[in-house]
Amino acid sequence: MNRIKFRTYFIGVFIAIFFFVIVKQLYIIQIVKHDHFTYLAKNQQNVPVEVEAQRGSILDRNGKILAFTRDEVTFQIDKVTFAKLKKYEKDSLFTRLAHIFGKSKQHYLSLINKSERRNVVIEESVPLHKSFLMSDFVNTALKRETDNSRVYPNGSSAAHLLGYLNKGNFAENGIEKEYNNILKGKNGTLVKKRNAKQRILGIDKESSIFPIKGNDIVLTIDIDYQKILEKSLKEGIDKFGGNSAVGIIQNPETGEILALANLPTYDPNSFNEFDANNLKNRAVADVYEPGSVIKSFTMAGLLENGIINGNEVIDTENGVCTINGAKFVDEHPNSQLTSIEILQQSSNVGTVKLSDRIENGKFYKNMRDFGFGIKSKVDLPSEIPGNLKTLDDFSGVSKYYMAVGYEFLATPIQIVTGYSALVNGGKLLKPYLLKEIVGEDGIKTKPEIIRNVISEKTSTTLKKWLVGVVDEGTAQTAKVANLSVGGKTGTAKILVNKHYQSKNNNTTFVGFFPAEKPKIVCYIWVSSPKKQFFGGTVAAPIFQDVVSNLVTLFPELGSNTQQNAAQSYQQIFAQSQKSSGYLMKTANVGDDKKTNFTTENHIKTVMPNLVGKSKKEVVSILSPIGVNFIFKGVGTIKSQSLLPGTPLKKGISITLDCNR
Repeated sequence: MNRIKFRTYFIGVFIAIFFFVIVKQLYIIQIVKHDHFTYLAKNQQNVPVEVEAQRGSILDRNGKILAFTRDEVTFQIDKVTFAKLKKYEKDSLFTRLAHIFGKSKQHYLSLINKSERRNVVIEESVPLHKSFLMSDFVNTALKRETDNSRVYPNGSSAAHLLGYLNKGNFAENGIEKEYNNILKGKNGTLVKKRNAKQRILGIDKESSIFPIKGNDIVLTIDIDYQKILEKSLKEGIDKFGGNSAVGIIQNPETGEILALANLPTYDPNSFNEFDANNLKNRAVADVYEPGSVIKSFTMAGLLENGIINGNEVIDTENGVCTINGAKFVDEHPNSQLTSIEILQQSSNVGTVKLSDRIENGKFYKNMRDFGFGIKSKVDLPSEIPGNLKTLDDFSGVSKYYMAVGYEFLATPIQIVTGYSALVNGGKLLKPYLLKEIVGEDGIKTKPEIIRNVISEKTSTTLKKWLVGVVDEGTAQTAKVANLSVGGKTGTAKILVNKHYQSKNNNTTFVGFFPAEKPKIVCYIWVSSPKKQFFGGTVAAPIFQDVVSNLVTLFPELGSNTQQNAAQSYQQIFAQSQKSSGYLMKTANVGDDKKTNFTTENHIKTVMPNLVGKSKKEVVSILSPIGVNFIFKGVGTIKSQSLLPGTPLKKGISITLDCNR
């Protein structure tokens, strides 16, 4: 009996202990480590999948797309897996596809049956937002492939401005890199639910976070300006030779970069096919001794400090002088020149003699104030500050060499921005490319004045002097019909192994127009031309070609009359028909609908309806039939003075009102 009691007691104690252990473990699981085990359970049931956000697009100032991301999904059916599906699974699949894409069930079945491939494409190029309608649908035979490649529809045009995305979709160079955080958006997470057999059952919408698209951004550049600049640079290199070339067009009143081009260039759609030399943005990452183009800044400092006047006569010693042991020689010797003529004829001797009057400190401050030796802070990566000697590093001849563009290094963006300050009344502006961030909290960039460098009076005087350089001086090849243009040439020998090379030059021209109140400053640099060797014979003609095409396509840029603009427009168009013709090739750039114009198509006896057409289209229609025309305003045709159907007579004229 005692033994039975003992056994009963022992079993009772064992059960009590066992029960206590179980309760303790349940307490730990349910209370103490509840969050931990909940997390593990969810991880077994749910599979998070990162979804990349759609990258924002890049547009030019007129809304033309410069870069966008496809973000398209292709849906495929695996025929082997499809054959194993049950009837209700197949029917469910076709029902969902038909509902979303508006096609019949039979359509999809036919695609599968007719294809000899294992993976059959049933829907392709589906926009990402529409593909999300299929995100909660699970079928083992259904496959999704996402194409989030970056597309640059203008090819190599504006490549160095835009940059590109590498194979890992990381931004490299240009605007893509500079504004990556704005463009890239925020990635999301889709949480897929699965059963114990690890089969996907659907999407947990409550736990999922959908991606947020990146912001679109609008740039200051005009893609039509850009293509004109690129074409002129390319033709210049073809004509004169050269290792590289850079062109920049800037609005001197705001600091906006309207176009920026480099040669050699590359196509961001296939960037990996080009070497590093093509990818380099020389406009901000290359420095050189600019030569005589710097004399404008020297003269500005002398004028601002009241040291010179335009009519003072300087002994230029027949083009040769020696100061502190350094010899300076003029390409075109003169016995004497006025201060104005020294700039017009780009006299080294005259410039050096005038710069001898200004203190080193004031000379240095003038150059520094114009932005040399300092980053311009343009919104492009890889900018370098150049190299401007400090006063401590000046030798006995440094000031004289610097006055004519040697013994310091400048970038193209510094030079063009400095020239904008020369002609806009003396305001050094920050150059910029971002015009607007598109979105609910969109930001518009405002012009930023860094400092006032010279007075309005000095700026006005210097503009007149620089017009003289084009009209009567070294830059006569930059002249443009019916337009007042100013500018300055620059030719500098290139230093190789501590020796300046004969006929191995950097040639530069910086010009502006209209001279009275400049709207455009255009910079051209060609390195090591082979067939001509001076800024006036290489860079200035390229500038002339750029400006001629700009004012032809955009007459409002010039100071010429509307009648002259229209006549010039007709002449350029006629020339383009006789030759290979830039205008004919680019007449449709940026248009929604592309049309090929031929003279035969537009021989008419009555006035056609021109409302809604572009200026380029009007020229192609009216020029072949001898109608005189005058444009008023900017943009497409809003109204015409001669109604459609009016009989045409020889010499008849029409006025066309335009509206952007």
